[in-house]
Amino acid sequence: PMCTSGRADPVACVEPRRSKTSGHLQITPNYAQKGRITERPHLRSVVIFSIATNQYDSDMPSYNCDVFSGLSSSFYARYNVSCVLVVDSTEIAARASSAGWHPMLVKPHTNPKHFQRHLKILAYATTLPGFDYIVYHDGKMGLHRWRWAPGKWQLHCLLEKHLTFAMDLLDSGFDIVGYKHPKRSHTREEIVAVAPGTGDGLCSPKSIAAVRRMLNASGFADPSNLADTSILIRRGTGAQDNLAAGLRKWWGAMVATRCMRDQLSFTWAMWEARVRF
Repeated sequence: PMCTSGRADPVACVEPRRSKTSGHLQITPNYAQKGRITERPHLRSVVIFSIATNQYDSDMPSYNCDVFSGLSSSFYARYNVSCVLVVDSTEIAARASSAGWHPMLVKPHTNPKHFQRHLKILAYATTLPGFDYIVYHDGKMGLHRWRWAPGKWQLHCLLEKHLTFAMDLLDSGFDIVGYKHPKRSHTREEIVAVAPGTGDGLCSPKSIAAVRRMLNASGFADPSNLADTSILIRRGTGAQDNLAAGLRKWWGAMVATRCMRDQLSFTWAMWEARVRF
């Protein structure tokens, strides 16, 4: 089910294995396709990682993983691409498999928002080893989007140019790349946006106050670089220890403050751990 494409020049497929030490299901790059070994194992490996649990983004996956072989020759010539989707529904798992994704089936969680963000931030440590790059995107993000051009609708590629540029930045020494928030520039503006009654219910008044205390106590200067964390591209192999520390701080801040709006503490955590981002 992980390798359903029949195209002549396949990109990477993935195979699951269990760690002997942790017992966690792991995904590792595998360049076999229906019994054949491709001639592309020398290329860098990329895993596209997303989550569709608790009937959120239940129409996932929104695109076929095989589409990456149809991107520009410069992209396809550089990378082997695998796609992993974490799901809690056998129906979505089957749909993902038929679309060239590797589904990781987990049990439904009693606190789905908490669980989804834990997977998003820390799953790389236990489930996605061996890849050169890990690309996370929220389920709502697709590979393409229709945009109105003069006189007609055209299909516009969202990820291709962004991914290539982001991975070039990783190669230049950065460990994680995000994209500027489209509406806000500072964490303090995000705090106002998610205040109870105006946000999405992810943070209570007490948790907002806890976030403010955390930021003030650390001397965080709140630079103008608020990230939209719906897409994050990070180094897999060769990442500095600071990255793992920064991701742990990010999740730890959310648990400590009980505010599940992840982009509220992302910039602070990367700054606190001195991550190059």
